[in-house]
Amino acid sequence: MKAFPRLVFHAVFLPALAIVVGCASPPGAPDAASREASPEDTTVFSACGLPKSGWAGGRIASQSFVADSSTIKEGILELREGAEFFADRSVTIFLFLDEGEVPEGSSYEAKADGGFGSPHVHMSWKAPSEPMPSTEIFMDGYTMSLDFGEEKDGVLPGTLHLCLPDEQESFVSGKFEAKIEGFRLVGGEPDFAQDSHKNFRYLAHAHLQQTLGTDDVEILDSQRGQYTLPDENTRFQTGSSEITFRAGEREQSRRFLFVKEPDSWRVHKMLTMDQLPEAHPFEKPEGGKWARKLLSYLVAQELESRVRTQHPGQAIYPANDFSLVEKYRTERAWAEVTTRYKLGSSEEAPVEVRFLLHKGDDGWQVEREMADGEPFRPDGSGGGD
Repeated sequence: MKAFPRLVFHAVFLPALAIVVGCASPPGAPDAASREASPEDTTVFSACGLPKSGWAGGRIASQSFVADSSTIKEGILELREGAEFFADRSVTIFLFLDEGEVPEGSSYEAKADGGFGSPHVHMSWKAPSEPMPSTEIFMDGYTMSLDFGEEKDGVLPGTLHLCLPDEQESFVSGKFEAKIEGFRLVGGEPDFAQDSHKNFRYLAHAHLQQTLGTDDVEILDSQRGQYTLPDENTRFQTGSSEITFRAGEREQSRRFLFVKEPDSWRVHKMLTMDQLPEAHPFEKPEGGKWARKLLSYLVAQELESRVRTQHPGQAIYPANDFSLVEKYRTERAWAEVTTRYKLGSSEEAPVEVRFLLHKGDDGWQVEREMADGEPFRPDGSGGGD
């Protein structure tokens, strides 16, 4: 039996840092053909722990596997088990499709002796009592038959038969229904119903061409892209992205706000770099359970006005890239909100400002900036005394 090295990855996460450590371990597994022909395992593609319904499942690193969800996102098929951010067990297949392509009606075959050029397969699993998964990567040496059917209502059905050459002889077999996510093209045009940062780039590009009255616009970069999901206090998904572009010979940056209504993304507003997205929401936040959104909105308006007056034309950035508000607390009708921001490309330490807010008859209002070292008192007194 021929053994060959394979990398097993263990993810270790530290604050603001992800480290991937690899170590070699020989699988020493028989090839898929011998497994299929084995008298004691003649139904490897339809048994070994699969549910009677025939939905995809099998064995991953000696653990029983039954896929409870699946997605196809920008050429990556994932079958996973478990509701946490990191699945308990999963198989991810990288198909290397063209941008925006959905593999409707496509089939993929891979043989154990097929060499390079096949889809890449990532198999992940959590050891008992371990919160982080281990991952083994296969670029060849495996057997696979993958067939996709016709899309219906944003779902792509298919069947997968996969035998992996790891030491535990992992396999996955059965049907799946993959939700189509991410960027996709329909009839050569972006599908703006999809949640995707690439859609934001397309929308920003078209908006700039229309606003500037020229087709000579090139998108150079997009950063700090994010989008939300609806909650009990908002009816629409919203998103934002910082777009750097060139119009003619001039390079510029703008902040774009997006909204999805009712089921398609569009540009809500284009901001200059001295404006804060939190100060220009599609819907004004209300108090209620999610008071943080309203407090962030009020503080962002105050801070934006102040910066534009004191530092005209200077770009303002949240210190942690995504959220202007670092922390907040409320007690009775008073709130303390701490913000941290940077100006322009300054290498200096972020500026920290604390605001005191009060809820009166007309709702929440910013009372004043709090002094350095001033304690928070839920009666509004203070000022450093």
